[in-house]
Amino acid sequence: MELLKTCSRCKVEKSINDFSMSSSRKDGRQVYCKQCVSDRNALNREKRLTRAKEYYVANKEEIARKARELYVANRQICLERAKKYRDSNKERVNQNSRNYYLQNKDKFVRYKENNREKIRLRLKSYRENNIKLLLKLEEIYRINNRESIAEKARRYYHANKHKCNKRLNDYRRSNPEKFTHLNAKRRASKLKATPPWLTKEDFTLIEELFMCARLFRLYTGEEYHVDHIVPLQGKNVCGLHVPWNLQVISAKENLIKSNKFDIESKIWNFQP
Repeated sequence: MELLKTCSRCKVEKSINDFSMSSSRKDGRQVYCKQCVSDRNALNREKRLTRAKEYYVANKEEIARKARELYVANRQICLERAKKYRDSNKERVNQNSRNYYLQNKDKFVRYKENNREKIRLRLKSYRENNIKLLLKLEEIYRINNRESIAEKARRYYHANKHKCNKRLNDYRRSNPEKFTHLNAKRRASKLKATPPWLTKEDFTLIEELFMCARLFRLYTGEEYHVDHIVPLQGKNVCGLHVPWNLQVISAKENLIKSNKFDIESKIWNFQP
């Protein structure tokens, strides 16, 4: 048999489940039904909000202290609950975060300006403690966004060409051993990839390809590269430095291509 109770406000007899729990009452339920409580809250919403705000302002430090103590005592439970909520409401959480940032952008800017060193140390500590995770995430991002990253880098370079060249020259002067190593590695790869059986005519063809790239630059005003169709230092396969493995393409195409070569989708005939 279902237990019934009469609401002290609307005087209607209702199921005991229509009353919220109350540890201070003998029957364990509030005297007002849920509907009456909801109606009263709606009528007095502004008044309650104002009273709550006044109480918070008057007791801010005490409220913060109790919140910290509660969090410390139940840290794991709080973290799990927060994670569960974020996972279940990702779009809502992201939208709320964006809205809050837009409404308080000046506050974020001021905090960043006033706490630069604190933020730098915190980020540094986080990177040091999560270096493997960050490198893995960065690698995944680069793989999934290779073309967009290259396009963004090209746009930045063209918009800041003088600045980029100056930075590169400064870095080259400060780290000559690194560039020496890279150039030596590239020359060694090219020498190893140049077969001894190439004829004089083959070397002439290679020179003509570099001449074509230079002429294209002069006539079009755009940068052209002599590219190895199968890269000399590819991840899955390494090509040869021979005329039939060379092509003249724009610098843009070459940067997008990088050292990638899809073996399965292309069939090449390397006969001179």
